[in-house]
Amino acid sequence: MEHNKRFFGSWELDPASCKYEVGKPPLSGRYDIAPQGDLLKFTLSWSDAERPYQMEFTALPDGEPHPFENPALADTMTVGYKGDNLLESWNHKDETCLGYLKRELIGDGNKMMVSQEVETAGGKVVNRSIYNRL
Repeated sequence: MEHNKRFFGSWELDPASCKYEVGKPPLSGRYDIAPQGDLLKFTLSWSDAERPYQMEFTALPDGEPHPFENPALADTMTVGYKGDNLLESWNHKDETCLGYLKRELIGDGNKMMVSQEVETAGGKVVNRSIYNRL
């Protein structure tokens, strides 16, 4: 599998860039993307006013659904590249799409906009943040 190496590296959240339609935006955060054979390893950490959080998972970025590592959160995850500047993912549980995540490189590739879209009873909500390459 050919990876898009432009996404590899460590990224730091710009808290002032956060535009959240649901929930409270984090006060700080870090996003790491690294190759692990054919897989991508995602390591996320963030904190809000209450406490720190961390999440780590791997995914095959081939655009096909695969079982997700934590079935309590999702049954499957689909991850794929779209062009040179976009890395997308979808999470599904019980055949329902729980959310769409778009990681988009901006300009020279030293900024990454992360957009999370979720369907709710009231319609689609979007949370956006910008991360700077470290």
